[in-house]
Amino acid sequence: MEKLQYQEMLKRKCLNYDFLAEEDTEIHFEKLPSRSGWQTLKAIRDDKAVFIHSSYDPVREARQWAEKMSPKQGEVYFVFGYGLGYHVAELLKKVPDNCKVIIVEICRELILDGCESGYIIDLLHRENVHFLLGKRHLELEGFLSGVVGFDNLEKIQFLDYKPAIRLFEDCYDELKLRITAAISNLIVEMNTILHFSEKWLQNLFANLPQIAMNPGIASLYGKFPEMPAIIVSAGPSLNKNIHLLQEAKGKSVIICVGTALKPMIQAGIKPDLIISVDGGKPNFRHFQNIPAMDVPMVFDITIYPEIPKTYTGPKLVGGCHENMVVWTEKTLGEKKGLYQMGPSVACVAFDLARNLGCNPIILIGQDLAYTNNQAHAKGTAFDHRTIENFRRREIIEVDGINGTKVLTDRVMATFIRWFEIKINESRETHRVIDATEGGAKIPGTDIMPLSQVIREVCFEKVNAHETIAGIISDYVPPEGERLLKIKEDISTLAQQLSLLEKEAAKGITYSRKLLAFYSNRLSDPRGLNKLLRKLDRIDRRMGELKESTELFALMFQKSIIKMKHDLKTIRETEDTENGKGRRIALCSTELYEGINTAAKKAGKMVSDALAGLENLMRQGE
Repeated sequence: MEKLQYQEMLKRKCLNYDFLAEEDTEIHFEKLPSRSGWQTLKAIRDDKAVFIHSSYDPVREARQWAEKMSPKQGEVYFVFGYGLGYHVAELLKKVPDNCKVIIVEICRELILDGCESGYIIDLLHRENVHFLLGKRHLELEGFLSGVVGFDNLEKIQFLDYKPAIRLFEDCYDELKLRITAAISNLIVEMNTILHFSEKWLQNLFANLPQIAMNPGIASLYGKFPEMPAIIVSAGPSLNKNIHLLQEAKGKSVIICVGTALKPMIQAGIKPDLIISVDGGKPNFRHFQNIPAMDVPMVFDITIYPEIPKTYTGPKLVGGCHENMVVWTEKTLGEKKGLYQMGPSVACVAFDLARNLGCNPIILIGQDLAYTNNQAHAKGTAFDHRTIENFRRREIIEVDGINGTKVLTDRVMATFIRWFEIKINESRETHRVIDATEGGAKIPGTDIMPLSQVIREVCFEKVNAHETIAGIISDYVPPEGERLLKIKEDISTLAQQLSLLEKEAAKGITYSRKLLAFYSNRLSDPRGLNKLLRKLDRIDRRMGELKESTELFALMFQKSIIKMKHDLKTIRETEDTENGKGRRIALCSTELYEGINTAAKKAGKMVSDALAGLENLMRQGE
């Protein structure tokens, strides 16, 4: 295989490929014939030589290693250490096709220079094989969610090929810890999404009239090319330099997160944009008792509904949940705008600044640490909170911007990590300056005082206020026939949810009959088959409704995940045929009950949104 073709194939299969050339393992490899004739591999480091494979028979050694494995359907294997790959080849002979194998090799040379290796070329053609190469892996969560998938995170197993990892055992151990942490983060993220999905959907439909009547943030994307943006967050250090923002006004795009709005008002500074995304009621505190303002607020489609309803200034709307944004744009017939979801509103503001075209992006109030033991800047709704309020998060030390250690917690550490990943993503196109003047060091940022940043970066006129105001004033909200079409589409969705609710109710009835059948130990194959056929028809009809009700999939997902877990337990547990049948019928009953309840709640959300749209139509008459 030609080297260029090989590299392109490897790039598609490998996380972190673009950074491999920057790494140096300070090790030399030498291929030698073993006594059996197969090639073996000798590693030389610090004048010490170690054989990675047997010098007698590397294939036999690999076969003995693989014989200890008992692969199961659907499992995911991280194989640490590759060498010449004999053991991977033997493992792949045993694993079912629906298993995934991720090869983890710190010595990049073994894979990068493998275009003449039949083993590696075979691996590149396998759909179920991927690579983690080198030491630097910033986006493990993205790799795991994309390659492994949320449903398979608990099926991951680590396999060590000891001869291949002993030269870098500490590095491999560290990488295992990072992968384990990434798995844990993703499981927490998925559980968070499942937990809040109902609330987000409820907010989406409650916000629908506001979403329909305001322009999308997408109308601002690309409008500020190569103009500086200042993201104002609410960390304790904001009080040090907030007053300097007056000098940057009109020379930058000032984006203020909702939490920092009250300190900005107290300092007499009007930002160019306010951004608020949180769907919880506590977020409303940042907007209570504020004066009337003509500052545009960017609100998320899933925000707490009282915020866009009561905010009297101009508004723009966007969203970070792709499926909800896609549905909203399709239903309303116009682009609103998607931005990346992040663990904090400042993360969303960062992605917004990138979408606006801004460069450089300047961070202030972004402590991500308990500066002077405080959690937030003075003047915020949360300025009473100190480090003592967050002890349950596990307080840790991280590097500070001044070269000393500072106190943060595990949650804020994920924010630091998020910024590091995203800054690294944009390193060719965006300069990021941390002008917080306190707190944790965010890798990849240039650290400068805000006064210097304003002097050196914010010196040209930026017509942010005029540009944004013009776009908002030009927006024409839906009315007449267009508004009627939106109402009809949402009415259709309400009908589909009503059908789904009815089908699930039938499913409950027949599942209970199935449960009674097994509980009474009836011997009636014809009656049993009749019940099963009815349940199959219900499943088919529910399947036909899947596409039209896809928006609510996460609400149904809780019941589906529970059923899958319960069925797995049933398959793995010894029981009589009747006993297993009874438990399967019980699972089926619980599944239909969960879908029925979710469809009923979703139907209520949609009906309430319809009432809101009808009110809009009456106002327009």
